[in-house]
Amino acid sequence: MVGLPPLLSFILGAMASALGYGPTKRWLATLRRVLGGSAPRDAQREDSLKLLLMFVTLHPVPWFFILGVPFAIYQFLFGPLHTMWLWLIAGVLVGAVLIYLYENKIAGRSST
Repeated sequence: MVGLPPLLSFILGAMASALGYGPTKRWLATLRRVLGGSAPRDAQREDSLKLLLMFVTLHPVPWFFILGVPFAIYQFLFGPLHTMWLWLIAGVLVGAVLIYLYENKIAGRSST
């Protein structure tokens, strides 16, 4: 079976990165907010933190990282790897870096 052309694999990787960047960033921010609070808490805040903690554990992003990333690393290191997957991984990494740089440049402009 013939794989995808390298350019198409790269573009699909960049698109996957664009789709996954926002939810991952929001999930990490929510997790940081839930785990990082050291201020005294009242009952209402305690309930909202329990709800956020439940949301964080039920969200699909942590399960992707817990199960998907180790499997991908294992396949990358020990499994047969088609050239198409290398281009897809390159697209994901380049897409994530470009989104991060673009986001920081826009944030830097708006704060000045």
